[in-house]
Amino acid sequence: MNQLFRTQVQGAVAQVVLARPDHDNRLTRNMLLDLAQAVRGWAGDAAIGALILRAAAADRRPLFCAGLDLDQLADSGAAAELFSAQFDLIEALHHWDRPKVAIIHDKTPYGQGLAEETKKALNKRGTKEAMLESYTPGEKDYSALVSKLKAEAIDVIYVGGYHTEAALIIRQSHEKGYKPLLVSGDALVTDDYWKFSGPAGEGTLMTFPPDPRKDPKNKDLVAKSKAINSDPEGYTLYTYAAMQTYALAVTKAGGTDLQKVIGVLRAEKFDTVLGSLGFDAKGDVNAPGYVWYEWKAGKYDYAKIM
Repeated sequence: MNQLFRTQVQGAVAQVVLARPDHDNRLTRNMLLDLAQAVRGWAGDAAIGALILRAAAADRRPLFCAGLDLDQLADSGAAAELFSAQFDLIEALHHWDRPKVAIIHDKTPYGQGLAEETKKALNKRGTKEAMLESYTPGEKDYSALVSKLKAEAIDVIYVGGYHTEAALIIRQSHEKGYKPLLVSGDALVTDDYWKFSGPAGEGTLMTFPPDPRKDPKNKDLVAKSKAINSDPEGYTLYTYAAMQTYALAVTKAGGTDLQKVIGVLRAEKFDTVLGSLGFDAKGDVNAPGYVWYEWKAGKYDYAKIM
């Protein structure tokens, strides 16, 4: 394979990393031809459900790709070959007909709301979901839903719901020899997801705010929690931050009078395990945004494919 980019297949996801950071990841003729060949190979593999293209960044500045390598335009023959290779890659990508995405939800306000917003965002980007289904939470057997997803050759399942049902759905999918990529939200950021999914949960992606356990300033707090056999995963430290904020607001207000506390919350910034946070005019917290996480070998961490 061309040394100017790297490829990797992880589960149902193929990745390409452009690796010419010192040349702004400009594309040469051979890179384009080799990329087109790789894309066609993955397109013919039913196990590959998605393709991610990213780039190595130079230390001096982050850059995805500066386009074609214009140094190869020295003569008309080389220019023609470069543009021909470009169109070859465009054609290969144009015929990539995946991923086929299904959006499913558990009909709860949380799950359905998450699914509907995901659908809106997906559609806005020009992608139409191949299936939109609901399921009943609390059941033990989702084989009928899994069979339907498999029959439709769904590559990516977006789950608007909780970890128990999501884990059962992906586990029962694997039991049928069907291995789609499962994507969901913050409800899957719990060790219980892997307890129910087992190895079938490998590669599952989900969105969640940054992990405050990784902040060096929280090292002692995390150690104290683990010392009593309680790993402060998921929303644990976010809840801790909420109580810190309330306690600081009460202190600043001089008591628990509701209106005075609200006034302080709206006006002040608070130093918490999440860093400095406050609230906007609507009352929404100015906390860190969302990042991608991935389940690997029974643990979740920041996804490296993003």
